[in-house]
Amino acid sequence: MKKKLVLAGGGHAHMVTLANLRRFVDQGHAVTVIQPSEHHYYSGMGPGMLGGTYMPDDIRFATRRQVEKKGGSFVLGKVAKIDASMQNVHLESGEAVSYDVLSCNLGSFVPRDMITGSTLMPGHPSGVRKRALHALDRQGIEIVKNCHVREIRTGCMTGESGKCRKRIVS
Repeated sequence: MKKKLVLAGGGHAHMVTLANLRRFVDQGHAVTVIQPSEHHYYSGMGPGMLGGTYMPDDIRFATRRQVEKKGGSFVLGKVAKIDASMQNVHLESGEAVSYDVLSCNLGSFVPRDMITGSTLMPGHPSGVRKRALHALDRQGIEIVKNCHVREIRTGCMTGESGKCRKRIVS
């Protein structure tokens, strides 16, 4: 019997596996990738995007398209719990995905409830913060506070309100 391989997350650690996904499928294995976005953004190029060297589309990998093109299954969702004894990955949606082999590359998580205040560069003197804000403003960079980002694409950041903010980076 062939194995069910589940990749939780489509990030850096799974890139080689994703590149060779067709080989696993051709051998009869079922491959499922679970990820909360259809794309993976390469964090190493994030500073260049924020600085205007790259656009958001330049630093992302079309995970869903690649997985489905190579014969795998893509599940848009967020892992909530792993039950190793039952070999199930439970998603926030309530769906369970069974596996024979599981690999996790879920990335980092910032617990928002532990972040207090909305000060840029906390711990720095107010004069330093003021100069940094002024420098960002001169470059046309808008500081968005208290906003959960839903999507970033070329020239636009969409927050939880669903509205697109243009010209995030000049």
